[in-house]
Amino acid sequence: MIITAASNLYVKRFPLRRHPNRNYFARLEEQLRQEHHQPDKGQHFIVDEETEINVLAYVQFDPTISIRKIEQQCNVSKESARRILKKHGYKPYKYHLCNHIYENDFQRRLQYC
Repeated sequence: MIITAASNLYVKRFPLRRHPNRNYFARLEEQLRQEHHQPDKGQHFIVDEETEINVLAYVQFDPTISIRKIEQQCNVSKESARRILKKHGYKPYKYHLCNHIYENDFQRRLQYC
């Protein structure tokens, strides 16, 4: 019954794809039952508030700091540092130096256009 339902659901969700044989679903079910497989419920992101404040303080002090340096100085993983920054709206960027802009540049740009 489960195998038929799974097969029918696959047909409904993916009508343009080639449909696997019922034996595929039977083998899949058997493997999952043997391994006692539990689907991941998603890892929860747990970082204490002190660590979060520490990471944000480093970024506030030096906005050009890399995640690798945050990892070393705050003793957190790179992924945790990235998640903290993402949670607070920080986006990855890199400073690019550009030439100086002078007063007469605007006129030259207008003439170029």
